Amino acid sequence: MTKRGAIGILIGVTILWGTFFTVIKMALFHASPLLFMGVRFLTASALLAPVFPRITREEWHGGAVLGAFFAAGAMLQSSGLVTTTPARSAFITSICTPLVPLASYLAFRVRPRPFTLVSIAIAMFGTYLLTSAKGGSGGLNHGDFLTLIAASVFAGHVVAVSHYASRFRPLHLLAVQLLITGVASLLSSPLLETPRFEFNAIVFWTWLGLSLSAIVTFGLQLVAQRTVSASRAAVIFLLEPLVASFTSYLVFGERLGAWQWIGGGLILAAMLEPLWEAAEIL
Repeated sequence: MTKRGAIGILIGVTILWGTFFTVIKMALFHASPLLFMGVRFLTASALLAPVFPRITREEWHGGAVLGAFFAAGAMLQSSGLVTTTPARSAFITSICTPLVPLASYLAFRVRPRPFTLVSIAIAMFGTYLLTSAKGGSGGLNHGDFLTLIAASVFAGHVVAVSHYASRFRPLHLLAVQLLITGVASLLSSPLLETPRFEFNAIVFWTWLGLSLSAIVTFGLQLVAQRTVSASRAAVIFLLEPLVASFTSYLVFGERLGAWQWIGGGLILAAMLEPLWEAAEIL
């Protein structure tokens, strides 16, 4: 696959992910987040059942690492969406971009550019404005805090994907990642929430659509990141909060105040730093 083709795939995947914030928010009106996640990802892994007998021990290990990162991040993000809005969640999640170089350094001793620390400071100040009472948001809430932790976990996931996707078969890694995420979510549900699942038309179609999309979008991410580096992929993911904000506006009528838009703008500005480390992104 060419780099241009891989970048095109990641752009398409990111647009879909941006819409998922609003779709998942709709589902969470009728189901608890961890139980819904467990059902969604176990359904997706069941669709890949024929793959499991061919997965090697090394691929099980790599997929389990990806699954651990993704399960933790997705559980935190979905739980956060209960009390925050799709646009805020997407902007806060995008903080994972400047954290990717730091995660690369912690994992593989790949030194980040000095400006990375400045970018993180800018992003955190942007998060303060986005979630501050001055912006009319009522201040940082529990959902925002959970999403902030999720962003740091997702940074580790992006780095892990680039590491393992180039060594093992993406479909095998995906099958294990989905299984680990589904099992972890289902087991955590009775411990961390009051399980709730209203089986109605909204939940059914959301569950089915998101289960199928998990195979398509995360599978394409694994394929594309065999060619595109972690830092480059993280920059492309900056499109996600813009799509999420637009979708949330169309569905929920969500509007951000002036200070919140300034905060979101600072977060996006901070994300431009990885372009210096990925000079040939386009």
